Amino acid sequence: MNCPYCNVIIDDDSKFCDECLGQIYVCLTCGLKAQKSNFCSKCGKNGKGMVPVGTGNSLSQPTNAGTPASTPDQQPNIQPQKPQVSSSTKDNDKNITDIDDLPVSPIVSPVPSVKPIPDNMVFIEEGNFYMGSPENEIGGNKYERPLHKVTISSFYMGMYQVTQEEYEQIMGVKQWPFKGHKFPAERISWFDAIEYCNKRSKNERLAPAYTIMEDKRTVRPIQNANGYRLPTEAEWEYACRAGTSTAFNTGDNLKTTQANYSLKRPTEVGKYDENNWGLFDMHGNVMEWCWDWHGDYSKDSQKDPMGPTSGVLRVIRGGYYSSGTQNARSAFRFSCNPTTKNSYTGFRLARNI
Repeated sequence: MNCPYCNVIIDDDSKFCDECLGQIYVCLTCGLKAQKSNFCSKCGKNGKGMVPVGTGNSLSQPTNAGTPASTPDQQPNIQPQKPQVSSSTKDNDKNITDIDDLPVSPIVSPVPSVKPIPDNMVFIEEGNFYMGSPENEIGGNKYERPLHKVTISSFYMGMYQVTQEEYEQIMGVKQWPFKGHKFPAERISWFDAIEYCNKRSKNERLAPAYTIMEDKRTVRPIQNANGYRLPTEAEWEYACRAGTSTAFNTGDNLKTTQANYSLKRPTEVGKYDENNWGLFDMHGNVMEWCWDWHGDYSKDSQKDPMGPTSGVLRVIRGGYYSSGTQNARSAFRFSCNPTTKNSYTGFRLARNI
């Protein structure tokens, strides 16, 4: 067989590779010989079933050794050291009957594969928060209450608001009152944003997140699709807060050096500092469409809420370049007819994990 560390040919019964001293493990289920890992790469058995060759345990071991779990190019650049085993340990090994009692190897496990984060998106980790504003928050109102606990599953959120350049590439439309490739796309209706999500998904060979019916006014989300979509209102506020519970993700106050809420026109995306989770312009610049119909909050705890099943107005979040601070708070809610296009509304993308 080949050593799973350095790929030199070694004897099938070797406990260690003579070249690099890497200890060889065998899967008790299928006989695959490889470096120890969290699970057998051939049969998927839990890592407790990968034991050192020649440990002498009483469990029967298959004799058909498989191919190495991976090639040297797939292994981390680590040179494991041959473990020091005392004579007493060798004697004790002969009496082991429980896999949990097997000696622990000092060899470092392979680096697990990590799903790459899409370009210009941020991984938002699962967690919970209190959605809405407390009674004592300056500028808060009844539409942001009652304060209620919400649990959000992990998802991806766009690092920036969708830019004019990105929108033109997909939709072929130039309609900007304030022009600039890196300026946020505006005069976007909710339906425009939905159409953009599906078209960009198809362009990138992703599964569209929405079914758009023939009337062009009925939209249904497709659960677990990996394409682009709008964030839900709860996802938006969770991502905006980024672990904070204050009026803004910057604290109790928002300064003109921290967000564009008073310049009377948009700025390039990413001009101001990001929040704690790496998202830019969550306060100000342009407001952002969310998936949800506007509706009253419930006091009950919720997990991944998507808002009412029907309504008249769709939710917009985030404040804009002339909103002032009160309407740029993390909890502030606004809503418009989904056909509305105005010079202060754009959107940000989200994706399922």
